[in-house]
Amino acid sequence: MEKIPEISKAMEELWAEVNILTSRIGNQAAMAKPDSKVWSISEEFGHMILSAGPIAKVLNLGYEQFQNQALPPRKALSYSGLEDLYWEILGNQNVLAPSRYISDQDNPPSFDEQQQKWTSIGHGLIVGLELWSEEKIDAVQLKHPLLKYLTLREMLFFTHIHTTHHFNSLHRKASLLSRLN
Repeated sequence: MEKIPEISKAMEELWAEVNILTSRIGNQAAMAKPDSKVWSISEEFGHMILSAGPIAKVLNLGYEQFQNQALPPRKALSYSGLEDLYWEILGNQNVLAPSRYISDQDNPPSFDEQQQKWTSIGHGLIVGLELWSEEKIDAVQLKHPLLKYLTLREMLFFTHIHTTHHFNSLHRKASLLSRLN
């Protein structure tokens, strides 16, 4: 998964998998919090939404918004290279998501609203990717809270890696809830 068509296909498939999983979870189950130190399904899904949403927005702004960027160009890491870097950093640090990527726990949206937002972000990723060329997604660099500056291609890789990680966590939580009920 290195080129735009492959990235787009992988994102579309992953978003569909998340949609299938979340469609099987009721609002009450999504809000269940078995432990105060662990995110509920809804809280974790909210984190996924808040993490992926900005990338869809950037893609839909188009290259012109970033072409005067001051950072020097560099070669993007491969998907596996970024994945290795991400897991290495996570394994060596006690990493917590920045507050802007944590959903509002005092006034949480309904799980249905989250599912609609998730679908919208997925659509935005796919449509937005069509606006970019292979050259341009490597020319733009964005600040990542943990990994410093990433090219837009690397940011898309990160979004896929991160979403897969949280999808697997949601799947485990949903399986546990179904066994308890």
